[in-house]
Amino acid sequence: MTVVDADGDEVGGTTPEFAGDVTEAILSGDVKPGTYSRTAVRRSVLPAAGYPDERFPSWQDQEWHIRLSQHCKYASVPDRLAVRRYSDREQITDDFESKRDVSYPLLIRKHGSLAASYGPECRRKFVGRLTRTLGFSALRNGHYGEALRYLLEAVARNPADRHTYVVLLSALGGPVTYRPARRISRWLSG
Repeated sequence: MTVVDADGDEVGGTTPEFAGDVTEAILSGDVKPGTYSRTAVRRSVLPAAGYPDERFPSWQDQEWHIRLSQHCKYASVPDRLAVRRYSDREQITDDFESKRDVSYPLLIRKHGSLAASYGPECRRKFVGRLTRTLGFSALRNGHYGEALRYLLEAVARNPADRHTYVVLLSALGGPVTYRPARRISRWLSG
């Protein structure tokens, strides 16, 4: 997938590299299948996997990939087949409160036992990654106290996740540390 900014300038892209039975890897965060626009599915799989769960105000694609992966094998295509435009306009990913109050607890309730079926390490990574993502969402939306709380909880749940430490460091000083870290991250990525 090619990523372009609001001006149409290419700012990066990703090429997925995973195949086969990826359920455990999706749950643990080792595989990130991405958004709906990055996925092609055989119609015959949909009755078994189901359609996106409309109860989720966000993270519908993540939840759907967990279900989908239980009914088919995944294959990556090395070519960039989608273009995603980013802008400063409001997006679903900006709604921290809906993630915190609805999507986060619902995703854990719905798939926590599946993650646990792959062992305690997988469940720990699953909940830790979701908690980090929730903390990052709080940070992006200016909820610095909640960001610290969720990021510290993510460290406690999955202390081996180095990405959590990076986000936590950028959150420690609230806007004083987060804004420069965000500018540096954007500069480094393109």
